[in-house]
Amino acid sequence: MLGVRVMCCLLFVLFGRVALARTPVVLIIESYHPALAWTAQCEDGIRQALGGGFDVRSVFMDTKRIPATDFALSARKAWEVFDSIRPDLVMLGDDDALSMLGPRVAETNIPIVFFGINNNPRNYFRQLPRNMAGVLERTPVIPWLRHLTDIMPRARRALVLLDKSLTSNSIIDLVFQGHTSIHVGKLNVEFYVASDWADWQDRIRGASEYDFLLTPTFHALRGAGNYIDIPVVVSWTSRNSPVPVFSNQDYTIGENGFVGALVLVGTEHGRLAGDIARGILEGTFSPRSAPFLTDKAGQFYFNRHQLDRFGILLPEEIRSIALYQD
Repeated sequence: MLGVRVMCCLLFVLFGRVALARTPVVLIIESYHPALAWTAQCEDGIRQALGGGFDVRSVFMDTKRIPATDFALSARKAWEVFDSIRPDLVMLGDDDALSMLGPRVAETNIPIVFFGINNNPRNYFRQLPRNMAGVLERTPVIPWLRHLTDIMPRARRALVLLDKSLTSNSIIDLVFQGHTSIHVGKLNVEFYVASDWADWQDRIRGASEYDFLLTPTFHALRGAGNYIDIPVVVSWTSRNSPVPVFSNQDYTIGENGFVGALVLVGTEHGRLAGDIARGILEGTFSPRSAPFLTDKAGQFYFNRHQLDRFGILLPEEIRSIALYQD
């Protein structure tokens, strides 16, 4: 009888340990849609960094394509997934997800890792969670403008053209800091937020007063209530702009696209966030030690046809390290 009891105890301990050693669940809640290159790249980088040993699931809020009136519904659906799973760690991608879901997740004490955040995360919380860390996305607008003064040394006036979105607001706050224009060397830089697709088109057609355009965001443009696909925005803008157009996305560069881009690579950005998440789950990283990391790495992309179209000759120090997309 005693031997049976001992055996039962051993079995309880054995299976109890197996139960405790279950695969940790990581839930990624992305602000945008999976077909968006930035989102897909970040997702890929995160999964590469986590590797095996984790049950990784994803939810996409699609806030670039759905109307703003549907944002709350999308956030509620994402929360329902979170609540049903109760993951060991949640990753919130880009500002919409962090602003709409971050405070609510924080109340559960489940660790949060954010990525793709343009604004200051403090703006989304009354008090920063102690178990939150992540990667800030600092779209290299000012560095890109500095490089563009070398690429186009005669340029004196430029326009930063953006869509109407939370990401655009964050870029304007960080770059222009309450001013309507800034100076980068001899270059005077203004910004304009297009209210919709027709407004964007009007601004492009009238862009001859500028030496070049920089378009960091164009992913939330709508016309007649409908979302305008990114390839349509890029090809139409390239075809109709009287001046060179530059961006911060590699997928916009091509013979029918923009001239060049200085890019934060989403895969590397996601990998950095994934490393943080893995470290938290494995106990090798404490959010308190480094709550905010900044992704500052950039890669140049150009299209030779577009460079020739506008008679642009790249400086050797840029030409030698750039990647070319035809």
